Amino acid sequence: MTLAEYLDATEYAARRLLDAIWHEQAEIESLSARVATLERRVKAEYATAQHIIDDAETPDDVMLGVARHWDNYFGADRERHDQQQELNRLIETRAARNLALGSLAGSLLQIAKQGLSLSLGRPATWPDGRAVGGQSLSSVVRGARNQAMHWDDGGLRQADTIAAMVQLERDFGAPFADYNTSNLAMPVITLLGWRTYDDYVADMRRFT
Repeated sequence: MTLAEYLDATEYAARRLLDAIWHEQAEIESLSARVATLERRVKAEYATAQHIIDDAETPDDVMLGVARHWDNYFGADRERHDQQQELNRLIETRAARNLALGSLAGSLLQIAKQGLSLSLGRPATWPDGRAVGGQSLSSVVRGARNQAMHWDDGGLRQADTIAAMVQLERDFGAPFADYNTSNLAMPVITLLGWRTYDDYVADMRRFT
C-alpha cells in the first residue's frame, strides 16, 4: 500500500479525531474572548460611576453615580459573571478530560506512524519530512507516538524516543520536559499545527 492510498483509507478516522480534539478548545477560545470583552466593559463602567461619585458636588450627582454603579452591577457585570461561570465550567470539563484528549491525540499520531511504517518500511528508510526545531518531522512523529503509548510504563526505554523528546524540550521548552510523567501527544499536535485535516495531511504528503 502506498502512503497516498493509506491516507485516503484513513481520512475519515483522522478527520473525526481532529474534530474531537479541537472542538472544546475552540469553545474555550470563543468564550474567553467574550468574557474578556465583558470584563473591559464592566471595569470601564465602574470607573465612570466612581468618577461621578468622587467628583459629585450635589446629592443629585452622587445619586447619578450610584445609579450607574447599580445599573452596571445588574447588567454588564451580571452577564460577565454568568459568562465567567460558564468559562470556568468548560475549563474544568476540559481538565477532567485531558487523559481522553491525550488518547485521541495519541491515536492520530498512531495513524500517522502506522501509515509511514506500512508504506515506507523501517523508520531508518523514512524521508525526513519538514524540520521541527532541530530534528525531522519523521523523528517527531515516531518519538511522540511511542511516548504517548508508553509514558506510563514506568519511564521511556527506547533511545530514539527519548532522544526525540529531549530534542523537543531543548527546542521548545515546557511541557516537553514531562515526557516520563505525562502524555505529550496533545502538545506535539499543537506544536505541529495539526488543527485541521488539511494541516495534518499536508505534512503526511511530505513523505510521498
